[in-house]
Amino acid sequence: MSQYLALQMLQTGLQYQYLLSHRGKEMLGELLIHQESLAPVHSASSLNNLHHPQIDIILELLDHPHLLWTDNYSLCHLSMSLSSFASICAAPTGPICILSALSDRSIPYSAISLFAALLDELSNSISVLVHGEELLPGCLQYSRPPFPLPGDVNRCIPGQKLCIGDNMKNILIRCSISACQVILGMVQFRETFLEHLNDPRNRYEQRTSDALLLTKTCVRALKVCKLAYDYVLLRASQQFEGAVLAILSTLVSVSSQSDFNSNSSQRIELAQIVICEILDEGRLSPYDFRVSVLCLSFLTPGWKSEEVLINNCLVSSVRRNLQNLLPELSNWLLMWDGDIGAVQWLRSTGQAPMMMLWAEVLSRVEFWIVKRHWTYSYKWLRSLRLLLASCIDREPEIQNLQAVVEEQHGDPSLKEWLNRISLELPSSELPPNFELELLWRYVDGSMTPMLDEDHFGSTV
Repeated sequence: MSQYLALQMLQTGLQYQYLLSHRGKEMLGELLIHQESLAPVHSASSLNNLHHPQIDIILELLDHPHLLWTDNYSLCHLSMSLSSFASICAAPTGPICILSALSDRSIPYSAISLFAALLDELSNSISVLVHGEELLPGCLQYSRPPFPLPGDVNRCIPGQKLCIGDNMKNILIRCSISACQVILGMVQFRETFLEHLNDPRNRYEQRTSDALLLTKTCVRALKVCKLAYDYVLLRASQQFEGAVLAILSTLVSVSSQSDFNSNSSQRIELAQIVICEILDEGRLSPYDFRVSVLCLSFLTPGWKSEEVLINNCLVSSVRRNLQNLLPELSNWLLMWDGDIGAVQWLRSTGQAPMMMLWAEVLSRVEFWIVKRHWTYSYKWLRSLRLLLASCIDREPEIQNLQAVVEEQHGDPSLKEWLNRISLELPSSELPPNFELELLWRYVDGSMTPMLDEDHFGSTV
């Protein structure tokens, strides 16, 4: 227990070392010497000279990821290393120190790729400890050849346990948060000093490669993070979720730099790569769909119209790039279960995505009525009605809905479509007919959303 408490104190001190006094840093260095047997520290205040042994432990755990959930000693050292790196990345020139230390290892991958791979392995370890199963190895988008290490890494004495149970899960999640902070610092540093690089073509290819890898890693981490929610890990899991979403929002908000050595029409913005990957991940299963909804709704908050002078940069980027991803959006909607909260973010992305959404829900209504499955017919009629009720400006949306009805369903107007649907519904099926009646009243303009919700809540 004393070793675990010392580790907690050390990790907190490393995280906030830039707030410590000179004497506080000396005491932190002494505690680090006491705990960190891997680091040959010669001065109590030389915290910034620990990059090499800290990188060694990261490289070893990438080569042997099973140590993350079997070797407590390695996990504790990783926790200290990542806390230190996260603290260093908080400084304006901190990432330069880490990049310099990595360059001495001649690692054939970018720093962002290296820490993304570590985050991927940490997510896998959380899955092992929380759910007792590893994630599919095919999802790992990182080649991990054995890295040459300068010497043997000391391990704990057999039987020695620094942390067990929920403590170990918490340390893994905290390691993941620190890894996210390092990645975020690296991405922000790269974009800030991007103009100093000499080869725009290689720069663009590296950025797109890192963006794809980071998006896959972040979505995968969110899946594990959401499944790890319980009363013990709730706060840590929420912090982990916020750290992952911060990476995605940074990638989406970064605008592509001019590439003078290639045809600009062939370039794809980082935002489009990120959004495309999120949509692609969301079509795999209902749970993957919910995780992708979490990402997309986070990236599109508080936007109203094109006339707003001070616009949300994330929503503008999502809106602009989603216009090129309508086929991917159509495939993504196939996994939609009718929950209108999952598609509210589409309201901020323009007319074309919303037209696609209206077409999807109308198709679902017709499909289940043709199948004479009245339970699902009621479900999708209700989804159609709630989508219409949630519109701030009802008239433009009704016009869009009528345009979809005319183009894809052969009816000259929305009222004609509702009339045709009513003829196919048996009068004995009360819930679908009730929803259809409410839709009629919406189209006629005789019902307000507030009245409808009160009436519906008291009736059904």
